[in-house]
Amino acid sequence: ELESSSIGNAEACEIAEALRSSSTLTRLGLSSNDIQAPGAASLAQALQYNGSLSSLDLSNNALSNEGIAHLAMALRSNS
Repeated sequence: ELESSSIGNAEACEIAEALRSSSTLTRLGLSSNDIQAPGAASLAQALQYNGSLSSLDLSNNALSNEGIAHLAMALRSNS
């Protein structure tokens, strides 16, 4: 769990890269960080390749409507 870890967009992109190839991670807590739309977009892209993650907590970030839209599209294509 990486809550309140000062994670911004650059770190979210690195996490997304690891998430793409992970087949064992089922939960990822990223609440209370500084992830914005670009970081959310990277995570959304990774979700399209990850089949094991069942819980992603991005509460209390600065996602904006754009970031939320990226995530929503990824969830629709991954369900």
